[in-house]
Amino acid sequence: VVWVYGLLVEKNGDYVKKPMQDCTGEEITQEWLYHMGVPENDIPVLAAEGAKCVPVMMPYVTSFFMPRKAGDRPDIVPAGAENFAFLGQFSETTRDTIFTTEYSVRTAMESVYKLTGVDRGVPEVFGSTYDVRVLLDAMCQLRDGKELATWLPERIRRFLVNKLEGSQIGQLMHEYHLI
Repeated sequence: VVWVYGLLVEKNGDYVKKPMQDCTGEEITQEWLYHMGVPENDIPVLAAEGAKCVPVMMPYVTSFFMPRKAGDRPDIVPAGAENFAFLGQFSETTRDTIFTTEYSVRTAMESVYKLTGVDRGVPEVFGSTYDVRVLLDAMCQLRDGKELATWLPERIRRFLVNKLEGSQIGQLMHEYHLI
C-alpha cells in the first residue's frame, strides 16, 4: 500500500507531462514509479498491470503544509477568553508539529489546564530537532541499514574510518550502523 501526495497538483509531471489533477490512476502510478527510479522501459507495464491506483482529491489537506508564520493560527486560549478555546491542528502551540494526533491531544490538555486553572504542563514534545542521534538513525533507516560511503575506494574508506575511530562521532556512526 502506498499513499502518494502531490503538493503542486496543477504543475506538469516529470514523466507524465500533464498536471496530476488531470491524471488517471495509471498515470499517477507511472509518475511515482519514475520518481522511484524504475527503468523507464518498465514503467508502462508495471503501472498498467502491477498496481491499482485510486486518485482522490483532498483539497484542504494541503492547508497543513502551506507557508505560515507566527500569528496565523489563534492561540489555544486567546487573551481574555474565560470559557472557550481552540483545539486541534489549527491552533497555535509551541515546539510541536501539526499533522499528528499528539498535537491535537496537547492542545486539548493545554486548554483544559488553562481554563480550569490547573497548574500543570502538558507532556513535552521529544526534542529531536537538534539531536544528532535522531538524524543518524534516520540516515540509517533511509539507507536500509547499509553503511555510508561503500562506493569509496577501500583505501580512502579505511583512512576515513580510522580517523573516526575512538571519537564520539565514530562511536555514534558505529552505533547507527553507518560505518
